[in-house]
Amino acid sequence: MKTILILFALFLATEAKSTLVINSNIELIQGGPFDPHDYQLTIYQDIAGTDPTSIFFDWTPTSLTLIAYNLDQGSEWYFTQHGDVFTSNAIAASAFTLFDVANSPHTIPTGPFYFGANTDQDAPLMFSRNIFGWAMLSNSPSGLSLISSAVGYDVPGIIIGENQLVPEPSVGLMMAFGITMMGFVRKVRRQPEG
Repeated sequence: MKTILILFALFLATEAKSTLVINSNIELIQGGPFDPHDYQLTIYQDIAGTDPTSIFFDWTPTSLTLIAYNLDQGSEWYFTQHGDVFTSNAIAASAFTLFDVANSPHTIPTGPFYFGANTDQDAPLMFSRNIFGWAMLSNSPSGLSLISSAVGYDVPGIIIGENQLVPEPSVGLMMAFGITMMGFVRKVRRQPEG
């Protein structure tokens, strides 16, 4: 029992540094700096919502065309699906389509669709991303609207469309090790002395 409590405390301590912000740290603004039809999609690189980084794009009822993005730490935005596990490893494995200038315009459906975003407040361009978020947008003949969003800070990833962070790999390893050790201790205690 003592081992279970220690493992649970370690799990909570590891998870305590991660923060999930729901429906406030991603913004969609119509009428960007280039044209009244443009949109600006912003993710905040800090929990307080004071350090924005944005992309700027043109909208038609059937497509999006990326125009520009901030050059600070920047952010990458990917077309994703509800339930996708959005992590650096999945991005590196090309599991998602990057919303970028080279691949523009991108066809979008009528109705809801998802973006996954990753950024970092302190790291130089793309070297150690630990902020992951998602935005559910709705596309209608009159334009785009932001339906919901979530951003995880100091995390290895997020589940798209869910208010759930991807746990640190070390948490799973610690839990597996602890359970294995509990089984070993129980087996040793049950063996008759002899």
